[in-house]
Amino acid sequence: MAHKTKVVTLLALAARTATGTGTGVSTGSEGTQPITGGSDGFTRHMLVFLSCTAAAGGTLDISIEGSMDGGTTYVPLTPSSPWVQVLAAGTSEQARRYDGPLPALIRALGTGASTPDHTYSVTAVLGG
Repeated sequence: MAHKTKVVTLLALAARTATGTGTGVSTGSEGTQPITGGSDGFTRHMLVFLSCTAAAGGTLDISIEGSMDGGTTYVPLTPSSPWVQVLAAGTSEQARRYDGPLPALIRALGTGASTPDHTYSVTAVLGG
């Protein structure tokens, strides 16, 4: 049986001078039993990618949150290894794995960016 995958954008590429909070994105597990991977296979794990193409000052920290209540409450998800803080004049390409079961909604947060700003995006590949 082939596993399904889905690529989602958690934060589109943009220059940000303050905290960037993404909108909740569906993992495909609504109304399913997350422990079994759901009916569409998008809930077992995900790979999250950070691409910071420019950093002109301050620092940038990334975190991923999940919600099981339709986006009312979000809680931090734990990656396979911690994200590395992007420093003032650095760029960064990072990837982290998150093992399931995954919540119904996920979102990314970028914190600590300040004027001057960081230009970055966060994407995820959801896997069955």
